[in-house]
Formats: sequence, C-alpha cells, structure tokens
Amino acid sequence: MENAIVGDIDNMANESFLLAVQTEFQRDAMKKFGNGKAVGMDATHGTNVYDFLLTTLMVIDNYGEGIPVGWAFTDKKDTCTLRVGAISPLVFMSDDAEQYYCAWSGVYGLVPKKLLCSWHVDRAWKKAIHEHISGSEQKL
Repeated sequence: MENAIVGDIDNMANESFLLAVQTEFQRDAMKKFGNGKAVGMDATHGTNVYDFLLTTLMVIDNYGEGIPVGWAFTDKKDTCTLRVGAISPLVFMSDDAEQYYCAWSGVYGLVPKKLLCSWHVDRAWKKAIHEHISGSEQKL
C-alpha cells in the first residue's frame, strides 16, 4: 500500500478528528532519506485552546538538515501514521512518549536504536534536579 494514511481508524471514536498530510515530495524524501538513517517524530502540546496536536515526522537529508515528511493534526494521542512503503531507519528519535515509537514499530517494524530528543532530556534533568535539590529554581 503506497502513499496511504493508515492507523486504527476502525476504532476511532465518531467525535475524533484526524487530518494527515504528506506531499509527493515528502513521500519521496521519506523513502530516500528514511532508509538506513534517522527518523524523528514529535508533537506540539498545549498550543491551542482546543488541545489539538500537530505531529511532525522528519528525516535527515545528505547535508544533515531535517526535512518534514508528514504531518498529522488530531485531537487524540493514539497511533496514526503515514505509510509510504518499506522504510527501515537505523535510528528513531522522539520524546519520551511511547505512543510514537509504538506507532512506528507497529507499522514499519522495530528500529535498532531509539533516541530521545535533547530538549526533552534537558527538561527531564532540570525537573529531576528541582525535585531532589532543595533551593533549586525550576526554570523549564
């Protein structure tokens, strides 16, 4: 199944909202740079009054630059993916929310290495320091 939007659509509630977008350029970039390299997935959180999430899927090109290769705009934090054929990255990077890796591995298979985004690691360290050291200021 090439260039189709897949997910657990049969089990989505009638009141759920999902809009996934991937252009032909993005599909081709995902196929070209997603194999044998890194794929990243992250979502916005709490950026609007409706609590919608914008999830971005990215790959890294030959120049080390990130290319967004798909977006999903939804009101749920469950799984939805853009399927474009066989993609086998060596690295999957996201935040520490397991649903992204579970969604990816459920559609494309397991990835040898899983990395956390440095911003999320830094934030978790600051939070832990604040919780364990009295007098420390929390600046997240």
